Amino acid sequence: MAAPQKFLLSLLLSSCLAPPTLLAAEEQPRAVRPGQDVEITGEVVEIGCYLREGSRGEAHRTCALASLKNGGRLGIVEDGSGLLYPFAGAHPTTNPSAGLHELLARHVAVKGRAYEREGSRVLVPGEIQALTSTRTSVR
Repeated sequence: MAAPQKFLLSLLLSSCLAPPTLLAAEEQPRAVRPGQDVEITGEVVEIGCYLREGSRGEAHRTCALASLKNGGRLGIVEDGSGLLYPFAGAHPTTNPSAGLHELLARHVAVKGRAYEREGSRVLVPGEIQALTSTRTSVR
């Protein structure tokens, strides 16, 4: 094999075996936006049903409650933007959906702390007000 061909073959093999950080400029993780206090208005949904089928509303409430019994989680679909904010607990060991089942399929205003990383977001709810009059505090 000629010297240029050996060099190209060697280069090709080394690039296949080299760690990705050696092949491209080392990528820095995007900055994480620190939690910020927000107030979000929207509908409380069961996340799995909403993402898979777009299911929401009072007509879907019974099915969503069954999903919650089997490990489903709640979130809020923001009015206007349509963004989904899954609820997160204030600490990793807390159940973010605990005490919120009665608000499923209801239109609410949530005051809490939103966190975002790499395009995903969560909302740690503080105070939730059902826009029909009931107030629930989860802090």
